[in-house]
Amino acid sequence: MRQSIQEAPVLHRVDNKLGFWIPELDGLRAFACALVVIAHFNPWIASDQFVYQSVILQPIKDIQGGNTGVMLFFCLSSFLLTSVCLADIDRHGHINLAAFFLRRILRIWPLYFFMLVVSMLLIWPGLPIPQAPGASTTPEQWAWAKEFAPFYGVFVGNWVDHKISEIGIFWTICVEEQFYFALPFVLMWVVRFRWQYLIILLAVAATASSIIFFSRLGLSPPISSPYYQTTTYISTFAFGGVAALMLHRRQTTNELANPLLLFACIVVLIIVLSKNPDFWSGPYSLRAVTLYQIVPAMLAFIIWWVARHSGASFLLFLRSKLVRSIGILSYGIYLTHVISHRFVNLEGYLLGLPPSALTYYLLFIQYAAIAVFLAALTHGVVERPFLSIRKQLLPSKGSAIDARWNVNWRQVAIIAGGLSTLCLFALSLVSVAA
Repeated sequence: MRQSIQEAPVLHRVDNKLGFWIPELDGLRAFACALVVIAHFNPWIASDQFVYQSVILQPIKDIQGGNTGVMLFFCLSSFLLTSVCLADIDRHGHINLAAFFLRRILRIWPLYFFMLVVSMLLIWPGLPIPQAPGASTTPEQWAWAKEFAPFYGVFVGNWVDHKISEIGIFWTICVEEQFYFALPFVLMWVVRFRWQYLIILLAVAATASSIIFFSRLGLSPPISSPYYQTTTYISTFAFGGVAALMLHRRQTTNELANPLLLFACIVVLIIVLSKNPDFWSGPYSLRAVTLYQIVPAMLAFIIWWVARHSGASFLLFLRSKLVRSIGILSYGIYLTHVISHRFVNLEGYLLGLPPSALTYYLLFIQYAAIAVFLAALTHGVVERPFLSIRKQLLPSKGSAIDARWNVNWRQVAIIAGGLSTLCLFALSLVSVAA
């Protein structure tokens, strides 16, 4: 094990044809996605929202696991993109801005705008399909969608208070796009700054100040709450970036690589989240502001630790084919899981399903399976063509694109679709039996 722990991570093997690809981080992305999907599962059964205290899923809901998953997504994005930019600086002395932004556009925009259009169609009041209770779009909600969807079209939708989940879910992508725009310019300044790690203090101060300022300002809708505002996550992105800088320059001691330290960090994180489940949404006291710094710092440490030990045998689960496939499709799963939830709610309503644990778990499995099915389908039909264009426009000997996106989307779609169909059949039997 000692030999595995000291092994240099894939990130440093710049001569490897896989470039900067770290497969275990796909596993962390899958974990973040699972937290969000679980947190948003609230099925409507028997014409009402069925509240079932699942011994498996409820603990994640109780600690607001979805919020933690979003923050983990932000940390991962910062870590990975900072790593790519640092390598660019090492090779060329600067960041190729045109290549950087073109990679981001071809990666994010196609599926984002495709799903934004699909979501607008699904919430259109004139859509001739039945709706489950609570799912139908009211005239007020449709008016909001028509007024504020353009904000999401230019990636500032996170600054407006959302009223429809199918559109509101895009707020995290808006935050990330704003980060993508700022990153290369900030990083080019940071690498030339003598006291580079002071950036953490500046980021923490900026985050704390913005949370306090906007929460005390008393802004009302249509302005969003601090939870959705980009400035709230300045330190989150900074921690992810500093973790990448530390790994890139190997500026850490072996003591930090101790597995016991990782275990202690995870335990403390769980305790902190379980003791403070509501700090995310306010009131934004000094405790909440402090937790907005502590949680991303621990998440960044977990990312750094996993990346540093990439290839080690004890991380086999994170780079397993199943987990990696979920991680690769996590962007699509995130954007489609609300639509999947809308479908299972409608199904539960039309079938008249009885409120029971069996119904709950069958609907959850189907909800997750449909999201994976839609993600696999859109990955193959929408994302893949643009990834191919990116590869042609930005050829690189060290590109990780072939390995990073190596997922059999057809096979995943068939398996997920088949599982969803089996759940539908089982739920039909439950409905008949009731």
